[in-house]
Amino acid sequence: MAGGELARERCPLARLRDVTETLSIPKSTYLDQAARAARADPKAALRARVRASFEASGALTAPSR
Repeated sequence: MAGGELARERCPLARLRDVTETLSIPKSTYLDQAARAARADPKAALRARVRASFEASGALTAPSR
């Protein structure tokens, strides 16, 4: 759920201007980030493969010293 949707759910009277003023960001930035959050992650499959590989390694990130 996007931040604006959550704000409207909690307080139906919350307006976009109120949200952007509270966050101290321009409206265009808020709308761009909301659109990005709503899109599917183009690297989701790669992230899943990397996560599986990491977990299979025993969660090792670097050689022990």
